[in-house]
Amino acid sequence: MAVHKIDPVKTDYICGHCELEDKSLRIIWEHVVERHKTIDETEERRICLYDMNVFQNDRAYAAHMLNEHGLPAWDVSREILTSIQPETAFDGAVRTYDIVPMETEVDLLALFVTKRDEIEELILQNTMYEPQKAQLSAEVTLQKEKADGTEEVITIFANCKMLAVDVQGWTQDQFYDCVDQILSTVHQYASHGSGWRIRRIDKIVLKMVKSAPIRGSSYLPLPADLLKLKRFLLNIRNYEDDRCFEYCFVAEYHRQNNIPLTLRTMQSKEEEKASFYDYRRNSRAHEPTGDFVYPMGLPAIARFEILNEVQVNVFRYNEKTLLPLRVSKYQTNFVVDLLLLNDMGTHHYVVIKDLNKLVSKMQKRKLRSRNMLCRNCFHRCSSQERLERHQLICMGNEPAIVTMPNADKSSVGFKNIGARSYSPFAVYFDLESVLEKVETVRNNPNCSSTTVIEKHKPSSFCLVVVEAGNPKPAFFSLHRGVDAMTKFVRMLEVLARDFHNKKRRYPNYLGSTTILEDSDKCWICEEEFSETNAKVLDHNHFDGSFLGWAHNKCNFLRRTIQFTPVFAHNLQNYDLHHVLKSLQDTNTRNTFSVIPLNDEKFISLTMKVWIRSYTNEKGNVYNVYEEIRFVDSCKFMNSSLDELARNLPVEKFIYLNNHFATRPEEDKALIRQKGYFPYSYVDSHARYTEDGLPARDKWTNTLQGGVVSVSEKECQHAWGCIFANM
Repeated sequence: MAVHKIDPVKTDYICGHCELEDKSLRIIWEHVVERHKTIDETEERRICLYDMNVFQNDRAYAAHMLNEHGLPAWDVSREILTSIQPETAFDGAVRTYDIVPMETEVDLLALFVTKRDEIEELILQNTMYEPQKAQLSAEVTLQKEKADGTEEVITIFANCKMLAVDVQGWTQDQFYDCVDQILSTVHQYASHGSGWRIRRIDKIVLKMVKSAPIRGSSYLPLPADLLKLKRFLLNIRNYEDDRCFEYCFVAEYHRQNNIPLTLRTMQSKEEEKASFYDYRRNSRAHEPTGDFVYPMGLPAIARFEILNEVQVNVFRYNEKTLLPLRVSKYQTNFVVDLLLLNDMGTHHYVVIKDLNKLVSKMQKRKLRSRNMLCRNCFHRCSSQERLERHQLICMGNEPAIVTMPNADKSSVGFKNIGARSYSPFAVYFDLESVLEKVETVRNNPNCSSTTVIEKHKPSSFCLVVVEAGNPKPAFFSLHRGVDAMTKFVRMLEVLARDFHNKKRRYPNYLGSTTILEDSDKCWICEEEFSETNAKVLDHNHFDGSFLGWAHNKCNFLRRTIQFTPVFAHNLQNYDLHHVLKSLQDTNTRNTFSVIPLNDEKFISLTMKVWIRSYTNEKGNVYNVYEEIRFVDSCKFMNSSLDELARNLPVEKFIYLNNHFATRPEEDKALIRQKGYFPYSYVDSHARYTEDGLPARDKWTNTLQGGVVSVSEKECQHAWGCIFANM
């Protein structure tokens, strides 16, 4: 009861004794157990888990929860379980336990802490004989007050990931990780001003599912392909029981420790007898520690390793290939490698005496100096030091083997024919703002807060339209003024209507096919024509030009892109915020949709500009739209514009060179470089009317503490850019 949340809508936790904070509930709880082992006489009283206040009676506690945290009061004395009888399904393979408070419960964290013992007891009861999978969830009812005074009520289900548990039960880490997942799901609803709050917690649900892990059981003979490699294997014949795993462990224990099992030397056939390794029939045989259910499943091996201080790795044989199945992370000098055979659902463990040599023979490689083998991927290293460096990364991944493709499958071809389509138009824009100073009072430095010092107001924009096949900009606009954003969105509407008309100028090819050059290959996929895939003519719908001969299927897949992309660098973090605020100035018939990243950022904005309406024969009215989509170029060019411009060759500045064709080359060089601007100085539109650039001491940056951000050379560069654009 000494852990509580700092805020009901956040995911940070705090120790109620020493105020240690952490985002992990498990870490804070372990801290409380280790550092504050005892709880004083207030343990029997009511404690608020949110601020650790202690109350002498339930009435005072309920009033505090309602007034301070907005959580309704309830009758604490009746908070008992109503049902822990399971509901079964699939012949008992799935068992569901409902933990239901009698009265309204709203403190989810406190409920989990209170019911932890019951949850762990139920898990232990189900995993006593075999490992299972467990999932914890909560059914919570939320309520929100509407604008008309009525209340809206919904029920949500917050789940954690299903975890595998064995006879050891649910560990402390697993329990608190699950609680963290459930609390995070609930808090997503009741955060960021959504208005939702917890009305009651209906129940906690524990679901237990019987798993069917792979188990080694009775004897299976070696496959024919492995008979020639049997000198590296030990296949113990256990016909009468399913304890092949135990016999393999005992055999390796005696072999690696040079402890004989008999008074005389064993013959090869005698080594394969199960009776030699059964401590119940051979007093010299080593007895494993711990009681286990046989046949041994893979999930139970982890507990066997801890009790017997052994590392057990399991491999499987499939299509003449040895593959890692279970590679242990338990560190010890005693390592046992096992091969798991499979025949029609029956499994059997076989001892691998020398994994290094077995893999070398199967891969038909010589050992030489690269004899250090990684069990997780079968990569070979020349020294133990290199193997340890390799395993630091490799052991963090699932067991896998890198296999090279066959000669007939060694090449990868382009298959996404639809990606060959291009947009006939693309729009590029950039916004600039004036930074208006905000008069405010200074916040308390002892409290966490945000101080607003400047307000960004868009003051200008530059917009360029690029048309496919045209080396010059199809449209260019540069505007500065108070109405910059209104003019920007209305200009996009005009451009969208123009795009709509131009895209549908040539639905059919109007030229003569007799003068066209014939081809034996499709111009899209570059493969030859066949009788099953006819040859058709492919043309440009925007200018009517002939593109080439194509397969009928390729021509169908190369569809025209129906939207026009509008690009801006760093759109998601800056420009899109100004665009969204200006959409109200567009036609009311336009429609908009966004792809949100979170409550404050959006990945993309789609604007459908209304073109016209028409009525069909049945009298139904339909609207025609032209779609433009805002895209952040940082998503596929994650570098600054300065770096991108420096990496681009001069001859690739096609549109810039054509637009400023009459300018001298030294002016173009200035424009291609990074520009400098006194952002903090330009705090109103009146700054644009001043003659000349401000003095160097005015080129400050508020976010950098008022330090002069440019050199004298950079000021001259900015002055040169202004004259270059005049």
